[in-house]
Amino acid sequence: MNKKWRLTAVVLALGLASSCSDDSARDQPIAESPKTLKSSSELLYTDGIFLEVTAWGPRAAQQGQRFNVQGDGSSAFWIEVKEKDPEAVYVLWLDDVPIETKSPISSNLITGSLSAEKAGQIVANPGIQTVSVVEMNQKLHQRVGDFLIE
Repeated sequence: MNKKWRLTAVVLALGLASSCSDDSARDQPIAESPKTLKSSSELLYTDGIFLEVTAWGPRAAQQGQRFNVQGDGSSAFWIEVKEKDPEAVYVLWLDDVPIETKSPISSNLITGSLSAEKAGQIVANPGIQTVSVVEMNQKLHQRVGDFLIE
């Protein structure tokens, strides 16, 4: 049974990301920041399984400690899939908030990053946050798993 998820997305991101035709363009972030995405118009997405996720991470972090820290200080999530549609536009979400996402055509990875400040806010309190991926063109939502803050 499909459920409708009420999520927010940038309509502009659809046009920008779908106009990308080469790997270098696809490697660019879909949006300037999650704040930009969150403040946009509401769209409905249908729950479903459209990617075969083979691995993903990180799955947990310690309270008060940023996770999977990158060279620029951001924290990153990654999802490895068996196969993905080269025409698709994927956006990772943490709970109901989209995060800056990259999905190079030549790779089976989808990655998302959070600024050091945003990551610090996320790990400030213990709890569970849902990691999911949205395919913007088909308006599909797939739950990936839970991110545990201990």
